[in-house]
Amino acid sequence: MSKVLIFSAFSDISALECAVTEVNSGNEVHVIHCDKQMRVCMHNLYGNQTLCNLCHHSMMNAWKESGIYNKITMKSFSDLLTSNDEKNASNFKIDFNSVKDLKGMKYKGVEVGFGAFSSYVSMTRNVMPDMTKEFKEFIGFLIKREIEMYDVAERYANQIKVNKIIFHNGRFSNYKPFLALAQNLNVDYLVTEHDYCEGKVMKHFVENNNVHEIEPCIKLMNENWEIGKTREDVENLGKMFYERRRKGKAAGDVVYTKNQQKGLMPDNWDETKENIAIFNSSEDEFCAVSSQFDSYTLFPTQYDALKAIFEHYKNDTTKHFYVRIHPNLKNVPFKSHLGLYELKYPNVTFIRPESPISSYDLMDGASKVLIFNSTMGVEATYWGKPVIALTYFYYSAFDAVHTPKNVDELWTMIDNKNLECKYNHDVIKYGYWLYRVNYPEFKYAKYDIVDFKFLGKRIHGVNVMKLCGSYKLIPILELIARKIHWLNLDNVFTKLPCTEPYQVKL
Repeated sequence: MSKVLIFSAFSDISALECAVTEVNSGNEVHVIHCDKQMRVCMHNLYGNQTLCNLCHHSMMNAWKESGIYNKITMKSFSDLLTSNDEKNASNFKIDFNSVKDLKGMKYKGVEVGFGAFSSYVSMTRNVMPDMTKEFKEFIGFLIKREIEMYDVAERYANQIKVNKIIFHNGRFSNYKPFLALAQNLNVDYLVTEHDYCEGKVMKHFVENNNVHEIEPCIKLMNENWEIGKTREDVENLGKMFYERRRKGKAAGDVVYTKNQQKGLMPDNWDETKENIAIFNSSEDEFCAVSSQFDSYTLFPTQYDALKAIFEHYKNDTTKHFYVRIHPNLKNVPFKSHLGLYELKYPNVTFIRPESPISSYDLMDGASKVLIFNSTMGVEATYWGKPVIALTYFYYSAFDAVHTPKNVDELWTMIDNKNLECKYNHDVIKYGYWLYRVNYPEFKYAKYDIVDFKFLGKRIHGVNVMKLCGSYKLIPILELIARKIHWLNLDNVFTKLPCTEPYQVKL
């Protein structure tokens, strides 16, 4: 019999699913659940006490209705936290003056800087914040909670002699300690996520690795292909992903090109030059995964990468770079986006997110394509273009793009007029994986996100997060709690730091 430790946070239906699975397998299950002591999380950005209470109440109801509540041991974060834990966290020196410094901060092997910054970026979408007093205080708060959580979990894990640890995501500050704990104790661990396919919520669980890392994702891609082969025409569906994306039809993601006009190109397009297309992407999810993930990139940020390229080629009159700003950045008011328009070079044209210029016609007309983490990278390969990836990404692992190891290799690839397209069959596998997810469905905790309208505003609830038997009451009360002033007086923070719009200097 194994002893399993599970961390359960907001709407963590995966924790419920895993707990039932482990109990049914005859294992001893212990659950640590978050509570008001943590205060700030992805659901509760400002540390609103009412939101904490609502979340805790509904999540405990879900556990009690799971059928295993009396078969597991449940402990809250507050139950296990000691004054020494709090003192230890308070004494930890938090000193940084750059994102690089912040990412370098560790506690007992926990990349606490990465965890805090990852949460902050996902809350704000600001990947290049100023190092203000308010920002440091916010990050410091998250780091102290990480340290407290690690010490609590480490002590409890050693007490029960844990064999396996289960937690969600592994990237945000409230989950990061459990990833490091499992690695430090050298025990098995399971990282949970979920994906959507045809209206269903599917389990995206990864054993002994991070869900964002390259190796497990390629493994899932191949497994997804093999499972699909027993059910449907995977070759045709893999190709259909690329065909539908090009036509502006849904194919496993939001359609970002529906307002673009086929055949529309930039006014200054010049066929006598070598035209190079660059597609940037949202950095939110991948800019603060881990030090290992950061090692895959040539430049600290996409802004730094673009500036370096433009500086290197600023006197090259034979080339022109067209930068398609990702449509998903349209409402991002920070330097990582708006600061790009301050980069003035005679051979560079920026195409704004809302522009009707066709991304696919731009790709077709370009001699080569440069990408970061954009799906357009593998799409361009499918359509026969040589692609240079400025970071080692999933499609780099199956050699579908050119991935330079250093800037000298990058310049050589950009200058190579005979750079080949690296199309191979794994491109079809990748397209199928993005289009058709053959992961297992939730078996015990039926996970559905239900949208509805309240006072003209569309909100959503989770079917198992109920109050008085209704899944609608929790999101309605949460909406009210965020709007009523006196219910926000006990907030830890009144606003998120460094969220003022960047002022473009033209």
